[in-house]
Amino acid sequence: MRGTRLKETITFIEGMVYECVVTTFSEDRAPHSASMGVRFYSRATEDIAIIRPHVESQTYRNLVTRKSGAINVVDPLMLVECALDLEILEKEYRSARSVDAPLLEGAQAWIEFTASNLITEGEWSVVECALKEVRAGNRQLQLFSRATSALVEAAVAASRVQVYRKMNDQDGLRELMKTIERSISLARRLGKGTLVERVADELIKRYLV
Repeated sequence: MRGTRLKETITFIEGMVYECVVTTFSEDRAPHSASMGVRFYSRATEDIAIIRPHVESQTYRNLVTRKSGAINVVDPLMLVECALDLEILEKEYRSARSVDAPLLEGAQAWIEFTASNLITEGEWSVVECALKEVRAGNRQLQLFSRATSALVEAAVAASRVQVYRKMNDQDGLRELMKTIERSISLARRLGKGTLVERVADELIKRYLV
């Protein structure tokens, strides 16, 4: 199923933050993927998405250069992989149809966009994305699991560790580490014996040891 309006393909609540993977091409056309929160809004003639990549991130640099990208709706384990580059899950790409951007193979849906407005607010940017094509994949939606949700929460916190270190925000850093430890503990308990536990163990090696 495909179209240009989001609600024709995907059910969403305006303004809610959804965790997705944003894919872009670098200046030399190398594909790049990054997990981040996305908000969707419907307008009279088009739908838009709002993302807030860090100004030092590769996603931000690619959007400044290329002015286009794709939002990939993926399962929680791929969210963690794209947030932290653990190299546990393999990432394969193909080209988008309507914009100059890569798409993640195997995603549940793809939302192609152009960056219609890009501003900076301190350490973060605000990018307004005009949606050009929305397509659903063939994969079945997965059942909800607190294990994978906890893993995503740990990955989000872990992806911000370097930013807080650069800001020398020790209080914020301590809170991040508590979140990582608490979330990983829950993920390992509920996902014992699965790929979730393997990913959680890798996070422990990288951030808690």
